[in-house]
Amino acid sequence: MLRRTSTALLTGALILATAFPAAARFNECLPEVEHKLAELGVDESTIRQISILPRRQPGQSVNTIVGYDATVSFKNCRGHLAIDMNRACHVRQVYSRNECSFPGVPSY
Repeated sequence: MLRRTSTALLTGALILATAFPAAARFNECLPEVEHKLAELGVDESTIRQISILPRRQPGQSVNTIVGYDATVSFKNCRGHLAIDMNRACHVRQVYSRNECSFPGVPSY
C-alpha cells in the first residue's frame, strides 16, 4: 500500500512539473530572488508578495521558456521591483517601477 501511495505521489508531482513548469521553477528561482533582495538590503518585513512567471519565446511552442520575470511588491511603496532572470534563474537585470526606489537600482 505504501509503495502504491509513493508511486502515485511521484507520478502526480511529475505531472504537475510537466503541466506547470513555471510552478516547478518558482521554487528553483526563489533563492536567487531572495539573494538579490538581500544584496539590495531589502527588509523582508516590507515585502507584500513575490511572483515569478516564465517568459516564453514569441511565436514558438508554448513550452519554450527563455527566462523568468520576478516581481516583488511592497507594503511601504506603490510599485514594484522587477528582476529579469535567464532560464537558469541567473539575474540579468533589476529595476524598480513607480514609487519604489532602491540605491543603485534604475527606476522607471
